[in-house]
Amino acid sequence: MSPPGPSFARLGIAVLLALNLGLRLFHLQADAPRSLPNGFRVSAAFRDEAAKSHESRNRALFGEWRTSPSDQYQYWRLQSPAWTYPLAGWFKLAGVGYLQLRLVSVAASLITLLLGCLILLRLGLCSGAKVFPVILGLNYYFIFITRLGLIEPTLYAWLMLAAYCLFRSEDRPAWFFGAGLAFLAAFFNKQSALYFLPVLLYAASALFRRSGKRQPGSSRRWFYLAAVVLILVVMALPWLEPDYRLRILMNFRHGLHYPPDSQSPLLMQPAPLRTLRALAQAHSPQGLFQGFLAFHPAAALLGVAGLVHLGLRLVRGRRVAFAEKVLGLWWLLGWLAAAASPHLVVRFRLTEFIPLAILASLFAGRLLSGAFSPRPSARLQQALVAAVLAVELVVSGIPYLGWAAKPSYDLVSSSRKLGEVLQGQPAVVIGEWAGPLALENRIIYYYIKGGFNQSPEIIARLGITHLLETLNKPDPAVNRFRRLFPEVYAHRVALARFQVARYQLELSAVPPVTTVPGQTQEPEPEPEGEEDESL
Repeated sequence: MSPPGPSFARLGIAVLLALNLGLRLFHLQADAPRSLPNGFRVSAAFRDEAAKSHESRNRALFGEWRTSPSDQYQYWRLQSPAWTYPLAGWFKLAGVGYLQLRLVSVAASLITLLLGCLILLRLGLCSGAKVFPVILGLNYYFIFITRLGLIEPTLYAWLMLAAYCLFRSEDRPAWFFGAGLAFLAAFFNKQSALYFLPVLLYAASALFRRSGKRQPGSSRRWFYLAAVVLILVVMALPWLEPDYRLRILMNFRHGLHYPPDSQSPLLMQPAPLRTLRALAQAHSPQGLFQGFLAFHPAAALLGVAGLVHLGLRLVRGRRVAFAEKVLGLWWLLGWLAAAASPHLVVRFRLTEFIPLAILASLFAGRLLSGAFSPRPSARLQQALVAAVLAVELVVSGIPYLGWAAKPSYDLVSSSRKLGEVLQGQPAVVIGEWAGPLALENRIIYYYIKGGFNQSPEIIARLGITHLLETLNKPDPAVNRFRRLFPEVYAHRVALARFQVARYQLELSAVPPVTTVPGQTQEPEPEPEGEEDESL
């Protein structure tokens, strides 16, 4: 019997991509799971969608990026224009809501999976292209994160496009320019894409040297150098803007969990010992199990085998494809970036998961094609891949089916209920949960947390009419309001209560702020040890 042809393989890939799409669209408006099997945090999944889309929502609903000139929470538009502006246009076209926001992530995840398959097909591994949508796409954690309206799914779609263009640039240098554009799009989605820059520089250096050997007198190789210079200039230009610098530093402070500077919570105090502790924890037996093996079992088992195989060939001086070297470097940098952050959240771990999944699929494709025959036999190699994929499907399938059997819709239902309660009256709401409960209505809300909107003068100018207070947990926004305006807070009138996961919320109307305290108090401290979920 002859092996299946290319058209049959492409059909298999299409079916797997369709399955991935269906698993994400199923209960798309439902809440994220309230816990994860490996113990990673999920609370940010309930709050971050609103924070990341805040300015785009304002633009689509009210025609302005901020609804008050006093609002200081102008965070993502400045540093992430490649995310904020297209999202505002999408909201304007399709409407604002959890469904519309999450569709962006679902589309980005399908692009990521498709590009990964194309990379593997280009490397001549059709079998690897067929297992990639399983190893990455059907992983429970990847499904979980790519059905939420966060920046990361779009960020990694751009990085995957950059990688694809890099591999195409082996034959046609013009593709390197596409890789640079895709990287810049990723970088201006979120600056955590910076870890990919050394990959780009290594690729440019390798292609520059190769081009010089093949065509010593040609000026084409200088194209790579010119492209790199252009990329670095475009990245550096926004650094001239002080507000941009502040927000980038705040992002790094958040990612590394460094303490805020005494002069400004937007700045950070360097704390290298925290990074060393995070690296040590990530490489401990518990850290490796929680953040590596239990996180992506198929990628871990097949990917490590592929990395060992890659390393042995490099040590022995054997030929290693340009694409494999790029993928190996991508994974190494991604792993170090993930391990340096103490935040145990899925989105921070995608830095290493995606390149590792490609390497795992590459190695699996070689096993399935019998590349290491006669020892072990081709059938045994295929059985090993099948067993690893079966483990992945079981480990991912059980929690997914448990979530799908009893989905909750607390965010959507509470947001719509809040809109009904406040319908027909001007409402300006603050509270830790005001953002997440605003995506299904047209209320105006503001963030009061960390270094944003902390002074009594600014809060008074926001025109706050309602508080959405968390009753069973400290609420930084309402606590700040209560400290600054105790008499106004004392005259609040309760209107309604909401339940979101384990949090009990109360909506209260408050009288206008008429007196501003003369002495500025310190901002509300962020709880130590908790993730800053508004970023």
